[in-house]
Amino acid sequence: MKRLLTFTVVAIFLTAAFAVAEDDTAMKKSDLPQAVLKAFEKSYPQAEATEYGKKIVNGQTRYEIETKVGEVEKDFVYLPDGTLLQIEEDMPVKSLPEVIVKSVKKAYPEGEIDEADKITRGDKIEYEIVVEVDEIDYELLISSDGKILSSVQVGEDEDEPGDVDENDHEDND
Repeated sequence: MKRLLTFTVVAIFLTAAFAVAEDDTAMKKSDLPQAVLKAFEKSYPQAEATEYGKKIVNGQTRYEIETKVGEVEKDFVYLPDGTLLQIEEDMPVKSLPEVIVKSVKKAYPEGEIDEADKITRGDKIEYEIVVEVDEIDYELLISSDGKILSSVQVGEDEDEPGDVDENDHEDND
């Protein structure tokens, strides 16, 4: 019963916090709207696109262009009219701002940061962090001032008994 209640609460949380995708489709460059392609090529002429995708989130169509700029992987998300919604950039953990590292260590003193992404939406910057605690991964969304906006358990190592399904998440706020 407790597991069912936890699952229900988590499902509600995930729906609210991470806008449920209705459709996620890989596509070819030639299938992108011209406005998206022109905006991308004008703003990032040196970027090497590696994949293209279309996603519908809460009824809104979004186009994602995955790239490699030098050695850095970046994902650019656009509206059909060419408006840039966000840039998600992989970053080395050692490059995280100190305020972000301190926030993670305060919330998860035994945790180790495994992955980090910098998310830019206009002039707003947030960090998506994966922290491992006792072989369990948590995905955190943290504001640039160090406030943890969300924390979701994303799974356990597959070798361990009591594995958590991809669909089993917990809100750890």
